Amino acid sequence: MVRLLLEIRLDAGLLADYLKRRFSGRIRHIVDSVTEVVTAEDGAISHLVTKDNGSLHADLFVDCSGFQALLMDKTLKEPFVSYRDCLLNDRAVAAQVPYLNSPRRSPYTTARAMNSGWCWDIPLFHRRGVGYVYSSSFASDDQAEDEFRRHLGAPADGVEMRRIRMRVGRHRNLWVRNCVAVGLAGGFIEPLESTGLDLIQKGLATLLHCFPDRSFDPELAAVYNDTMTRYYDQIRDFIVLHFCVTRRRDTAYWRACAEDLHKSDHLEELLKAWRKAQGKIYLTRVGSLGEYFGPLSYYCILAGMGFLPEKPPALYGVADWSNLERDWASESSKAQQALGLLPDHDRYLAELNS
Repeated sequence: MVRLLLEIRLDAGLLADYLKRRFSGRIRHIVDSVTEVVTAEDGAISHLVTKDNGSLHADLFVDCSGFQALLMDKTLKEPFVSYRDCLLNDRAVAAQVPYLNSPRRSPYTTARAMNSGWCWDIPLFHRRGVGYVYSSSFASDDQAEDEFRRHLGAPADGVEMRRIRMRVGRHRNLWVRNCVAVGLAGGFIEPLESTGLDLIQKGLATLLHCFPDRSFDPELAAVYNDTMTRYYDQIRDFIVLHFCVTRRRDTAYWRACAEDLHKSDHLEELLKAWRKAQGKIYLTRVGSLGEYFGPLSYYCILAGMGFLPEKPPALYGVADWSNLERDWASESSKAQQALGLLPDHDRYLAELNS
């Protein structure tokens, strides 16, 4: 059997346009600026005051106002739990760069380490989406942009760079009274594993599962908050894993990643067990990792970074490796045959976009 790994890349702008068209006529879409948020005596949100449409009343408010978290943060004053002690990156510079000459588009996204963080390179059909995620404690905005432009070379000449400040962490609760914060308004974990859109989807799916009536049963909010907190903290631990087991020591940033990052009790236990308990035994234990990233994801990062168990499981010593080598050779041969049947990547994309 040949296994094919498919990577799906979403153009967020096209997705937003599609959703607007898809639900046109089914919802009332108001484009306006909120000038005031009015609360009731019990502290819940009563209504919004807008610049051109006056007061807008509702029973349930979903805060989608991005990093400013207009409802959850500025109005309801829900505390923010920062991840800054374990995730250093708090800035990004991003751009859209053109292809020069005839492009050869990679069928995958590239993440590359930089002096004070890492950069992404996402090849779309007409352009590349690129960005540098870095820590302001180790590089100024100008220094990061200069390094990034040098890395990109000629394609970045004259291209405008967008600078982004990131607040990394989550609100203590993402459902407070009659308000639910979704997306950046609820929290943000740096984009190394591209979990932003999926957290929005999980937030909405969990909200539908816990959808309230006008009584707003507190138990529904409790279930929602517990579920979403678990998601955020699991992702945090997995992202920290990428940095804390690095073997790089060539810049102050990478030395800090290796030596100074705070690790949750769960992550500390996992790393210790991986080293001491023959690795796989602990990672496959039911419930040890939670719902978001499974054991295979951890294997890839830990082994890929050279962070290996001190010794293999005992049964490996009596395994018949000749069978494994034969099976591996067979699978590799089938994969090569399958590759020969597949169309050229760029020609296939051209046909899809014709």
